Amino acid sequence: MQQAEIFQNCENLNVNYTNMIQSEGIFLGIDLKNFKTIYASKNFSSIFNYEILRNSIDLLFTQISIIKITNFVARINKKEVKPRIISFLQIKYFNCLYDIPCAIYFTSSVLCIEFQSKFDSYKNNFDEIYYEETLQYIKSYSGNINKISHYICKYIAEVMNFERAYFCEFLQDDHGYVRASFQNGELESLLHHHFPASDLPLTVRSIYIKNKFRLISNIDYFQVPIEGSKDDIDLTLSFYRDIGKSHLTYLKNMGLKSSASFSIIIDGKLYGLFGCHSKIQNYTSVEILSKIQVLIDEFSRKILLFRYRKSKRIKSLGNAKINYFIKIYEKADCNLENIPNEKFEELKDTFEAKGFFYRYNNKFEKNLSVPHEFADKILSCLSKYFRNDLILIDKLIDLDPIFESWSKEVAAGIIVIKLNEDLSSFIVFLRPEYIQTVKWSGNPNSYNLEKDGTLNPRSSFSTWYQDTYCRSKPWSSTDYDMGLELQTKLTSLRSNYLVKSQLINRYLNRKIIQKDIQLTRNNLCLKNIFLIVNSIFAWSQEKYIPLKNKSSIDNHLLQEYSLEKIELKNFLINLSENISFNIKESFFENIKINLDISEKSILPVDQIFTLALIIHEFVHLSNKHSLIVKENRSIKIKWQENTNNTVISLHDNSDFFNQFKNASSDIDLIRFLISQLNGVGSWEKQNGVALKIILQRKALNLKNNLILN
Repeated sequence: MQQAEIFQNCENLNVNYTNMIQSEGIFLGIDLKNFKTIYASKNFSSIFNYEILRNSIDLLFTQISIIKITNFVARINKKEVKPRIISFLQIKYFNCLYDIPCAIYFTSSVLCIEFQSKFDSYKNNFDEIYYEETLQYIKSYSGNINKISHYICKYIAEVMNFERAYFCEFLQDDHGYVRASFQNGELESLLHHHFPASDLPLTVRSIYIKNKFRLISNIDYFQVPIEGSKDDIDLTLSFYRDIGKSHLTYLKNMGLKSSASFSIIIDGKLYGLFGCHSKIQNYTSVEILSKIQVLIDEFSRKILLFRYRKSKRIKSLGNAKINYFIKIYEKADCNLENIPNEKFEELKDTFEAKGFFYRYNNKFEKNLSVPHEFADKILSCLSKYFRNDLILIDKLIDLDPIFESWSKEVAAGIIVIKLNEDLSSFIVFLRPEYIQTVKWSGNPNSYNLEKDGTLNPRSSFSTWYQDTYCRSKPWSSTDYDMGLELQTKLTSLRSNYLVKSQLINRYLNRKIIQKDIQLTRNNLCLKNIFLIVNSIFAWSQEKYIPLKNKSSIDNHLLQEYSLEKIELKNFLINLSENISFNIKESFFENIKINLDISEKSILPVDQIFTLALIIHEFVHLSNKHSLIVKENRSIKIKWQENTNNTVISLHDNSDFFNQFKNASSDIDLIRFLISQLNGVGSWEKQNGVALKIILQRKALNLKNNLILN
């Protein structure tokens, strides 16, 4: 983390904005309104012996060349050509005509033309046949990437007469690694050398994307001012732009006289460079450079194809495991705690991980396979530093030095699969420490910093070996793609599950409301009956009026032609049938009520209605708050008479106990009814819900021996 901050602060200069060019080139800026030059490098007049500034370009270019320039302007306005082209233009020089390659491009609204200052020595001795053979070889090649890159290095060095050519790939932390190198002179090989990211500052790399090839013919060139402009000009596309002082010093420290580079662009990013070095000056034509860039672009496509094929092979294996895990996750109702550990073990192999752990609903897994301190520190760092979708880290000590103590035994790198943005649920796969010896071109930890934070060019390039610790094997683009696919599928499935759960809950809530309405209607009826009968009983007691068997009340309620006592079993059989019929008719559900009551059990009529209402409330409560539909729903009612008390047990086989807190108002009603009998009730979970009511014998109004055995 600290190194990256230093590199980002290095050479904070807009080196592409300048009003200077190299003495090896000539620069002209043309106003298209009148085709007059408004910018001109100062060396023009000393070479051509006349002033071109503010004069028409037909002083320099032939009419054929002006037509070419006009055609380029028309085509670039239609976006039919690249922003910069290399074209042969015919110029007039001391009564002679020279066809020379020129770079043509725009900066703002000004048309810029550049060509070599030693144009009169230009010779076209390029071997087109050799070039075409090389291009076809690259296009048809299907072998090892290191082998083809070495072949290209050899070709570049031979065609451009450079002593060394190399292929440098930029790795994930932006430092360079040389995969191929060819040399035919005194310069040593750079094969397998590593270069710090500061050697090519991040602020400069964007220029290499837009300006894909360049040549510094003579590192000891002198600066030539551009006349006609008071301010600096954007020369991003310039071929002869003045090079930043830091980079020139860097090249001089390497003992070089000339240098060239060709950019490898993949997916809009600088993937790497082909570089060239020499201890002598080099004046290779810009035309040849542009042809070599065509080879490099083909090589870029080849790398992309190799990566795609490799990624496809790996993904085909990884996707099978990912899709299998997705099915397990779906069956587990998107609950990580319901997934067996062996399923995670199978998935971790997809990411070449040695372990894993997860966090679900703000809790780490119960049997955590890593120290709790490690997991807590990971969570703390993720919350502090990361908000991006997928998190891949191959050097945990960059987050906090404390991870060094865990790098060997636990992990040095991680990939984090987030299931939501607040990090309440995520999966972490762990990669072990990967110890290797890196061969650097100079000590990467030796910084030469100015007070303002600018990093001065390195002066030492001797081979320096470094053993790397506390770092895992780097995560690849394939790892990223598979991790992103897993995360996307998991989050999508989880989102769909939550939506589905909400819909189910809404349905259940509507169902409960419907039940509430029906139960309220039924309860009201029973309560009215309860009140009426109690009123009648109270009235008959006060007036001493016995009630005979002349009313329309069911004969089950009138045992021995009196309202004083009722045979309990027959009454409850009749009540159970009515309740079961009511539930089936109202809710389309079957429920069986089993009775365990003595034939001789008798209860006073004022208490029988209270008991009936308790049974009615319990049965409907069980049906109302049970979310799981069972085919064999049943309720058991047991009446047990003891010496000092009577025990009434009501037991169902539902999942009502899980919804106990949602039924408080209904339970309060049952408690109230139990209190009317001067009884005590208790609730238990016993393969369903059990309500146990204890009635003391004296509370049952035993006047005239109303309960008989």
